[in-house]
Amino acid sequence: MLHYELESVFNSQNDLLALIITFEFFNIHFEALELST
Repeated sequence: MLHYELESVFNSQNDLLALIITFEFFNIHFEALELST
């Protein structure tokens, strides 16, 4: 579901929004990795 939503964002014309969402998505995962160590 999440993958489909990200794909639809990338397929839209709003590239800036796609960049922000992608950055936040990976940032959350990076923070989770930091907390797990």
